[in-house]
Amino acid sequence: MADTDQVSDAIIAEAESAAETLAQVKAEIAKAVFGQDRVVELALAAVLAGGHALLIGAPGLAKTRLVEAMGTALGLANQRIQFTPDLMPSDIIGSEVLDESPSGQRTFRFLKGPIFTQLLMADEIAGLDERIAACARGLPAAVDDLPPPVTFTPGADHAALPANLEGQRIAIARDACFAFIYPDNLALLREMGADLHFFSPLAGDSFPDCDALWLPGGYPELHAEALANNRAFLDALRAHHERGKPILAECGGMMVCAQELETIDGQSHAMAGLMPGRTIMQSRLGGLGLLECPWPGGTLRGHGFHYSRIETDLAPFAQTRNPNGGRSEALFVRGSLRASYVHSYFRSNSAAAASLFRNS
Repeated sequence: MADTDQVSDAIIAEAESAAETLAQVKAEIAKAVFGQDRVVELALAAVLAGGHALLIGAPGLAKTRLVEAMGTALGLANQRIQFTPDLMPSDIIGSEVLDESPSGQRTFRFLKGPIFTQLLMADEIAGLDERIAACARGLPAAVDDLPPPVTFTPGADHAALPANLEGQRIAIARDACFAFIYPDNLALLREMGADLHFFSPLAGDSFPDCDALWLPGGYPELHAEALANNRAFLDALRAHHERGKPILAECGGMMVCAQELETIDGQSHAMAGLMPGRTIMQSRLGGLGLLECPWPGGTLRGHGFHYSRIETDLAPFAQTRNPNGGRSEALFVRGSLRASYVHSYFRSNSAAAASLFRNS
C-alpha cells in the first residue's frame, strides 16, 4: 500500500507541476494575444496532444500572432506556408540559390523551406470554403434547426474599364514573403490590359523584364535573412528604381524597400535602401483599420494591419484618413516609388490604381 501511495503522490506532484507550467505558458501567450483565452487553451491542447488545429477568423484577430506567441512560450521554432493555388514544392522544402564570391567562384547554397521547423502554420488553404461546405453537407439531419442562411443581392455589373494599362508589363512578387494580394486586384489589372508576371524572390527567380513592379504585403520579417542574402534581387530592385520605373510597395513590400529590417529578436538585415530608414518589428500591433489614401493619381481605399513601425527621415507625401477616426498612416513618394503600410483595394478607384503602375 505504501508503494501505491508513493506512486500516487508522484503522479499528483507531476500533474501539479505540469499545470503550473501550463499556466505560465498561457500567461506568456496572453501578453501577445488578448481576450481569447478559450482559443489559446484549445490550441495548446492540440499541440500537446500532437494533433492539428484549424483557426478560422477575419483578418486582424491574431491567428498568426497566437501561433508565434505559442512557439515562443514553448520554445518551438515556427514557420508558415501560404497554401495558395500557385504553391510550389520549393515553397515548402526550400530551394538552392547561386552565390558568387568576390573571386568569381560560384557555389549553390540551400535555403531551407518552412517545413524545417517545429510548429508549422498551414495558412490560406486552397479551396477551404468548398471543404467546409462538404463537411457541412455530411452533418446529420439533427442539426437542421439552424437560422436561415444569409443571402446577398448581387450588385450591378462593373462598367467596362478603360484600357489604362494596355501593354503594361507588371512584375508581381508572390511567395511566402509577399503573400497578401486581393485576387480582385489582379482581375482589375488584367481588365485594364496589364500583362502580369509573377516571380518569387525567395525561390531565387530572376527579376522579370517589366515596366512596373508591385511588392505586396506579407511576412518579410520571417524571411529577412534570405532576402538580405539575395543580392541579385536587391540589386535588380535598385536598378529598376534608378531607371525611374514605377514601384508599388505595400506594407511588407515597403519594409523591403527601406535600408534595414530589424526582426523581433533585434537582428538587423540590410534591405534594398530605396528609401532612408529602417522598419522594426514589435510585439504590439502597430496599425489596424480602414484607410483612404490620397496618392498623386487619386484616392484609393484599403486597410492597414501591421506589427512593425518605420523610422525614416523621408517626409511623407501625405497621410491616410481613417473613416472611423483611428490612427493614420504615412504615404511615401520617392522618385518612382510609392510606399506605405496600406493594402489598397484597386477597384475603389481604378484610375488611381492604374496611375501607380505608370509614369504618366
